[in-house]
Amino acid sequence: MNFKLHHTHPVMKSLVLFAGLIPPALQAADSGPILAGNARGVVTSSTKEASLLLGNGDLGVMVRPKSGELGFVLGKADYWGVMNGSITNVGSFILKCPQLNGASFQLEQQIGPATVSGSFTTPQGVALALSTWVDKTDNLLVVELANTGNATLDLAGSLRTSRGEGIAANNGADAAGTWLRVGADAASLDLGNRRNWSTQYPFLGCMAGFALYNQALTPDQLARRPVPALVALKTDDRTILRGKAAWEPDAERGPVICFPDASSSVGLGDAQLPKAFTIDLWVKPTHSGKDATIFSAVNVETKDQSRYPFIRGFLLNVVGGKVRARLNCDMVESAEPLPLNQWTRVTATYGDCRLGLYRNGKPAGSVDTRPRDVLGWDKTAFRAGDPAVEHEGVAPLVMVRQRVIGPAPAVSGRSLGIKLEPGQKATWLVAAVTDRNSRDFETVSARLIEVDRADIKRRREAHQAAWKKFWGHSFVEIHDKKIQDAFYGALYLLACCSRPETPPPGLWYNFIPGVGMPWDGDYTLNYNFQAPFWAAYATNHFELADSYDNFLLSQIESGRAVARNAWRIDPDKQPGTMEQLTALRDASRKPDSCSYDGIFLYTHLIPTPGWSNDYGTFWGQKSNALFCAVNLIHRWRFDPDPAYAARVYPFLREVAFFWDSFLALEDGRYRVIGDAVGEGTGRDINPSTTLSYLRLLYPTVLEMSQLLNRDADRRAAWTEHFAKLSPFLFIPADGLGLRLKPETTGGRTVIRGCEKGPSFPKPMIEEYKIKRGERTSSSGQNTAQTIFPGLAFGLESPPEQLAAARDTVSLAAQWWDRNNTCSFYPAAAAVGHDPNEILENLRIFLDGTQAPNFTINTSGGGTETVAVVPATLAMMLVQSHQGVLHVFPNWPVTQDARFGGLNAQGGFLVSGSIKNGVIEPVTIQSKLGRECVLKNPWPGRAVKVLGQGRPVAKLGASDVLRFATLPNQTINLTPK
Repeated sequence: MNFKLHHTHPVMKSLVLFAGLIPPALQAADSGPILAGNARGVVTSSTKEASLLLGNGDLGVMVRPKSGELGFVLGKADYWGVMNGSITNVGSFILKCPQLNGASFQLEQQIGPATVSGSFTTPQGVALALSTWVDKTDNLLVVELANTGNATLDLAGSLRTSRGEGIAANNGADAAGTWLRVGADAASLDLGNRRNWSTQYPFLGCMAGFALYNQALTPDQLARRPVPALVALKTDDRTILRGKAAWEPDAERGPVICFPDASSSVGLGDAQLPKAFTIDLWVKPTHSGKDATIFSAVNVETKDQSRYPFIRGFLLNVVGGKVRARLNCDMVESAEPLPLNQWTRVTATYGDCRLGLYRNGKPAGSVDTRPRDVLGWDKTAFRAGDPAVEHEGVAPLVMVRQRVIGPAPAVSGRSLGIKLEPGQKATWLVAAVTDRNSRDFETVSARLIEVDRADIKRRREAHQAAWKKFWGHSFVEIHDKKIQDAFYGALYLLACCSRPETPPPGLWYNFIPGVGMPWDGDYTLNYNFQAPFWAAYATNHFELADSYDNFLLSQIESGRAVARNAWRIDPDKQPGTMEQLTALRDASRKPDSCSYDGIFLYTHLIPTPGWSNDYGTFWGQKSNALFCAVNLIHRWRFDPDPAYAARVYPFLREVAFFWDSFLALEDGRYRVIGDAVGEGTGRDINPSTTLSYLRLLYPTVLEMSQLLNRDADRRAAWTEHFAKLSPFLFIPADGLGLRLKPETTGGRTVIRGCEKGPSFPKPMIEEYKIKRGERTSSSGQNTAQTIFPGLAFGLESPPEQLAAARDTVSLAAQWWDRNNTCSFYPAAAAVGHDPNEILENLRIFLDGTQAPNFTINTSGGGTETVAVVPATLAMMLVQSHQGVLHVFPNWPVTQDARFGGLNAQGGFLVSGSIKNGVIEPVTIQSKLGRECVLKNPWPGRAVKVLGQGRPVAKLGASDVLRFATLPNQTINLTPK
């Protein structure tokens, strides 16, 4: 397998970091684009199953080359099927060329300009060069091609769905090119016996006149004003028949399809049922089966009918002789059985959250499908509504279009074909727009590809300028180029999958190879969802976290409903059957049952619309919303802008309200009783992680409350809760029962994980010393997270607490963990663990997990790993979380390094360099004009302070320096 990272090292521009000549913003603007441009990954024809990645924050594209073919898999974070119960890709674009079969290729992912470029060549001189990119502002994939060889190339581009070929109504061609319209809940539409179902209960008989309409219509309405069907049977179309299904003439009803055995069915292709629909047909059964299918659009099904949910999707079937319509877990059934050997008209309708059934034009029953309250127990719910309202909209629809600029194309089905002569160029355009992007998504997608070469040139220039500006926010330059490139690669991946106006990424970016992903690609709130954005905060990329904030704000109302109804829910068990779910929904409130104020969020959330992804449980964890709040607090501390406080305060106050009602006052201190530190660890008492997050929450809501003049009546309670929170527990390591050697634990003290519950994460110190680089898997939350992201300990902590925090990191030794590397490495840096060991282990970690496209495979989740390198390097270069700004607080004195534009708390951007073990002049940009408290970078030496090139102050040789700043002022500090 030929996986490699490619480095180039052009001559760097020299930067003057003193005398006020170049402010930090310009330093980063100069260096960031150059250093990011050096980071690139290469795949060749000997690489197996390799992908290179492109994206604009909304649309993510996996570029998958192979001999004679180039595939582009299209993904979006909002493309999450409600009935499918998982994220899926929106489809793919496949470009084929028979003349290049057997060709070798080399493609390079260049993260600086955000392009993938390369070529295909054969020994006979046949060659194709390409450069491809995703427009930074619009969901437009541009593939620029040039025939650089000696032979004509036959190129054909086709659009494919993620699930199948689709029905005729969902694809076509027009003057611009070809198009594909499909939904995230697309399922196989089948008449007769559904696939993967028992052959013991076949439908035997005949059907006629099938039609599917995209409105909820009664039989009377159909009779009064006939409307065109979305799907109807084509007369005598034999391509749709499976098994022994056959057409037969019928004098009264026209063409009839007969189903003589269990193998007989009719495949109508893959499609998504509309928000409102009607299914109308004639049925003549010849056999009364236990469960005989008439029509199915089933997304997920299990053979075990006792399991909940048994199916996701729509099913029209005959159960015990009676017709039943089922939409997920909601069912309506006729009272009378279907007569055998006799035609019966069956009509099923769905609209305005009501499922109805008719027999021979007369109502046979209906059911309201709305979930009870806004609880979100049921991730299979199919709810009609406005797609702009995330928690009500059904699964999204997408329009994918393709067009060619260049030789005139020939249209064949979903394919466009051209002949590209030697020396000729062509540009393939592919647009992918969902109804979440625009209500008029079909028109928008058409407009995106209606461009000419001049438009493409302008778009490319704007695209390159936008990425150059992005890279100019900050920079890091260190000796180890693999770690350095990983810093830029991580920010690139986050920028590819996060932008303010779209849903934030779930577990796997927006790079989704197929239908479904592990853990359904959901939002896991016990660290996975929060972690990617840790890379954004310290590196001056707040815009990458706006999508995260937007999602949390959208969850306030549903979070309140869950808190009110928490008494219904067993926090430790999922309902295994439909009966158990119904019992939970219909439970009567007991006198001692509990409800909470504020908001309560599930451990696993569906990205859109945000329902529970574990059937209404929390795995015992109460801290999910609190952990989400930690990120908002990080950002606020870095950039205490009143406008941001006003934006996120509604979420933070609701989290505080929950904990006001949950904390228990015992013996003069507030205790956390019944919050599992890890999924399913039990009803733990005082998890150290929860205590650390509460120590961030209460001071922040108090500060914002005063700033915004809100909730003055709550301040006394918040002050008391903070002042009387239970303390952390520090205990000897040899008293934890960790089965470690005495010489390993002797004399060490660690932070205990819980007062009652898991005491410490699985210690890996001894395995780590023996098996370098071997990966293990710990629980998602652990004691080291009190250090980061909990920020409860650091270099300003009392010596005995700092020592315990260091011992906690040392004994846990989760350097190559499958879950916690994104928080463990920054935690190690925050408490001053040996920086050489941090960098050495980080390099080993990358060598064993990083692909050419800069993704890191730890199996616990994908997107979270973007935090590992940026958060770690930022914490090694700048620390400020305990009120004192440290420059190079944990960096090896033997390694030269430079950085610019890194955030420090209080609204500061910091730039600096270290050479030959000596810190050179430091530049600080003050955004808000606050006082700066700085650990003297030159111990024992006085410091000269220049503001905009003019003397501001002369500071003595104090250990800690304090000086005033003005808004938007650049300060340069040099040792006197």
